Amino acid sequence: MITSASSVICVSCESSFISSARAEISSSPCSSLLNCLNRPSFSSNSKSCCSPRVDTKGSGDLVSRLGVRRPADLLVPPDMDLVEAVRAASSEGRPLACVLCDESQFLTAEQAEQLFMVTVELNIPVICYGLRSDFSLKGFPGSTRLLELAHTIEEMKTICTCGRKATCNCRKVNGRFVFEGEQVAIDLENDVQYVSMCPQCYFRERSAFYAARR
Repeated sequence: MITSASSVICVSCESSFISSARAEISSSPCSSLLNCLNRPSFSSNSKSCCSPRVDTKGSGDLVSRLGVRRPADLLVPPDMDLVEAVRAASSEGRPLACVLCDESQFLTAEQAEQLFMVTVELNIPVICYGLRSDFSLKGFPGSTRLLELAHTIEEMKTICTCGRKATCNCRKVNGRFVFEGEQVAIDLENDVQYVSMCPQCYFRERSAFYAARR
């Protein structure tokens, strides 16, 4: 679950009696989450996929860059208590074997703690995918708290177009790199894209952005 040592991470909060699945290096966090769902170790177990409601680009679905879709079992608004939500989901039919969270950077810090408490109080492992920091290299509250609490942190490596390791998440709006604006910008009103870049390319584009404004 991201941008100095990695632009994207997977964090795991594990129960003592169930080993956590390992995330595969893939084109996006969502792709890795969907791959994780298809693992043989999960195929016969009940699992729940959740995503913060602020990420509306998939209209309630988990959507990878490869075009794979899966409905989210739970859309999480900022005021939802995730311990109680998972407790309720686990009491319906067979108990949950695992909870997977996509776009976990959009969780509140309190919800990140609640996912950790799911492993403590309910003994259900949690695997979260998302970004560590935003386009201005500042941490998201949700992923920052998850990084502080996680039992396991796994980097999902990405390569910049120049061939170096990409550690920065750069925002493009309508085809141009931007380095100012709100932390969260979903691609609805404008054409918003995010590009993984190495620090050299990131700061070159940032310098050009501010030079053009003088």
